[in-house]
Amino acid sequence: MQKHILLIDDDEDEYDMFLMVLGQVQGVTCSYASSAINGMRILATDKPDLVFLDVNMPLVDGLKCLTGIRNTAGLEDLPVVIYTTSGDASLKENALRLGASDFVQKPQSISDLEVTLRKICDRVLGI
Repeated sequence: MQKHILLIDDDEDEYDMFLMVLGQVQGVTCSYASSAINGMRILATDKPDLVFLDVNMPLVDGLKCLTGIRNTAGLEDLPVVIYTTSGDASLKENALRLGASDFVQKPQSISDLEVTLRKICDRVLGI
């Protein structure tokens, strides 16, 4: 059975990198939302198996989006990984307190991204 990942990030290059890496992982598809608002629209009709959520986005940031996800019926237990350039310990603590399943600092290379995504897919999706 295919597992579906949703990436919510205002940087489309991140999606391109996800597709490059996840294209090598059998049983996984990935879709993309360019903003928290678009992400919430997608989540209203299509529940993925896992969400990667950037923090720094215009209009609605990732933490507000996370709060919206956790307050939406049917999405309370959806695995949401905060995916950000920041390694700030207080941001991580706040994200986990708000209900993030995990907190990942964006890797600096494709090979590091592959390692990160494979670990998370294995742990969360059993792939």
